[in-house]
Amino acid sequence: MLLPYALPILAFFSFASASSTAATATPAEQLIAAARDGDYPTVQSLVSHPEITDKHAGQALQYAARNSHDHIVALILNKSTDITLDAAVALRDAIRRGDEPIVALLFHQRHIFNEEHAAQALQNAAAGGRQAIVALILRLRPEMTPEQVLPALRAALQSGHAQIVTDLLAFLPPDFDAQPILTQEQARPIPNQQIIAILQEYIDRPLVLK
Repeated sequence: MLLPYALPILAFFSFASASSTAATATPAEQLIAAARDGDYPTVQSLVSHPEITDKHAGQALQYAARNSHDHIVALILNKSTDITLDAAVALRDAIRRGDEPIVALLFHQRHIFNEEHAAQALQNAAAGGRQAIVALILRLRPEMTPEQVLPALRAALQSGHAQIVTDLLAFLPPDFDAQPILTQEQARPIPNQQIIAILQEYIDRPLVLK
C-alpha cells in the first residue's frame, strides 16, 4: 500500500519522465505527434524547421488526414512542396472513410492531383459506395471526360450502387453514346434490379446529337 506522501512523488516523477521524453524527441517526431494529435500551434512552429524534410511532412500529413485534422492538412499542404505520394495515400484513406472535408482539401491541390488521379479516386469512391464523395469529385472536377468517368461507372455497376450509377450517367454529356458499354455490362450478372431498370431507361432514351 502506498503512503499518502508517496503519491505526489510518483506524480512528479511521471511528469518529469514525460517532459524528458518530449525534450529528447527530434523535431520530426514532435511534428508527426503534433499532427496526429491535432496540435496546430506545434505543427505551425515545426513544419518549416530546417530538419524537417518532405518525407517527415508527408508522414505528418497522413496522420493529420487519418484523424480528420483538416486545418493541419491545409497547413502542411501549403508549407510542403514534394509530398505527392503521401498525399495520394491520404486521399485514398479519406475516400475509404468518407471524409469529405479532407478529400476536398486534397482535391484542390491540382499541382498534386491531375485528371488521372481524379479518375482513380472517382473509381475508388464508386466501388466503395461513397455517394457523397462521388458527388464531391464530380463537382470539383467538372472537366472530367467520359473516358475518365466510365471506370467509376463500371465499378458502381459491379458493386450494385444504384444511386452512384444514376449520378455518373447524369454526369455524362447528353451526346455521349454509352449504349455499347452499358449493353456489355447488362450481359454480366448485376446484383440489383434497380440498376437493371436504370440502365434500360438510359439505353432506351433518345440520343442527343450535336
